[in-house]
Amino acid sequence: MDNEKESYSTSDIIEQTNKLIDQNTVSKKDLKKLDRKVSDLLKEKAK
Repeated sequence: MDNEKESYSTSDIIEQTNKLIDQNTVSKKDLKKLDRKVSDLLKEKAK
């Protein structure tokens, strides 16, 4: 298990998302990018 990868956790992503939402700077494109990142992370963890 690689601890470096683990440090970039789902909660970090949620926190980043909330910050963006707070700033009202979230575009659909940003959300799609974030969604892809989350999907990729989940795939990695499933391996």
